[in-house]
Amino acid sequence: MADEHWYPTVDRIGHQRLIIRDLRSSLLLQRRFDDPGLPAQWYLEAAEKDRKGLTRGRFQCTFYWDREFPPQLREIYDPPVVLYYRGKLPEWTQPLVAIVGTRHPTGQARECSYALAFELGTAGLTTVSGLARGIDAEAHMGSLSASGATIIVLGCGIRRYRPPNALRELATPESTLFLSELPPKQTWDAGGAMGRNRIVCGLASAIVIVESQESGGTVHAAKKAFELGRPVFVIQFDEYDERSAGNPQLLRLGARPLKAHFDPDDRTWRVDIDPVVDAVEKGADASSQPDQMDLLST
Repeated sequence: MADEHWYPTVDRIGHQRLIIRDLRSSLLLQRRFDDPGLPAQWYLEAAEKDRKGLTRGRFQCTFYWDREFPPQLREIYDPPVVLYYRGKLPEWTQPLVAIVGTRHPTGQARECSYALAFELGTAGLTTVSGLARGIDAEAHMGSLSASGATIIVLGCGIRRYRPPNALRELATPESTLFLSELPPKQTWDAGGAMGRNRIVCGLASAIVIVESQESGGTVHAAKKAFELGRPVFVIQFDEYDERSAGNPQLLRLGARPLKAHFDPDDRTWRVDIDPVVDAVEKGADASSQPDQMDLLST
């Protein structure tokens, strides 16, 4: 039986005192605390200082040990300790598809990202991305235009972000969830953007790379997805330039090709989503097991 471990408690709404009793959970949290960047004590104190925003309803938060925390994020090596969010939390048992790519896409990639997300939204699948300009932004817009749902993982604090007008017009609390592990007033930096990738990939049942350069954040996200054992798909184009040079590279590393074609009749790009749907359905069947925190409470 695992030893009992006590941790500094956080005086949250309701003044709950929480104890983590499982050694495995202890190690998971310790990994996050030992990583370079935010020290453990500072991280918890920063969460405590944001209670005013929580009580006023501007945003909410969920901690690693809360039942509404995404259980798939507890499985990654360095899970976030707290997630701030605005919007309605989904049922985390439903499959999620991440769509990522370069911030400087070609025209065909931009249209493919929108079309892919639109088709997934029409099929009832929720998309996940980081709302960076380019591929990410098109993915969020495609999902919402199909009356689907999307999850936006921010690389800054949730109070530092102002969505563009086009997104604001389509987004509702039910359809759009904003997530961030960073303190609400934290500004954007490269470290936060890279840290966002592990959350995007950790949440998703499958990841689609629409267009990638040979190096950069998209390749980092793909490698993180490989590490997590998530199915990785890459759009296969007939021609590539420097903005899509990473696509054949990722295919050689084991990513699965996803076919896209241009429809001359309505002059739009179409993406075959069947392989993605099959992958997330198989993943959903394989992941039907007790949640780790349910085991902790027994």
